[in-house]
Amino acid sequence: MKAILIAVCLALIAFSCKDTPIIGVTISKYKPVLIARSSLPSSVFNQPPSSISNPGKYLVNGNYLYVVEKYKGVHIFDNTNPASPKNTVFIAVPGIETISILNNALYADNSTDIVAIDISNPASPTLISRIPNVIPQPGPPDGLPLDSQVNQNTWPHNSVVVNWVKILG
Repeated sequence: MKAILIAVCLALIAFSCKDTPIIGVTISKYKPVLIARSSLPSSVFNQPPSSISNPGKYLVNGNYLYVVEKYKGVHIFDNTNPASPKNTVFIAVPGIETISILNNALYADNSTDIVAIDISNPASPTLISRIPNVIPQPGPPDGLPLDSQVNQNTWPHNSVVVNWVKILG
């Protein structure tokens, strides 16, 4: 009887720990970079051109090439001379994963929001509108579930994902 009681107690202790891994489930090796939801509207702005380090989707529109820098923004290149494209401007758009262009507007995801940016003058793009909270937050790049210590229940209230960093180890 004593052995059964000890086994039950050990089982209760082992399974009551919230960090006990689920057997056979691989956990993401990424953790989110978060910003306050209230700062998302001011997070889209122009910056000087920079080099591409983590390219994503790209589009050609007229003489311009638009290249997504995953989770960071959009590089705009003057592609008048395709043999030598000129990097003209970088638009910071935290949380970006994809873009689309219609007429003179570039549409992008800004974490949970969709933004429209006027590109009638691609060297000087301008934010024209924002639709808040219309898409889910970007998930980890490996597509795996998050560890219980870094999941959405542990994030500060009213925060949004704008990037992911690989956890060492």
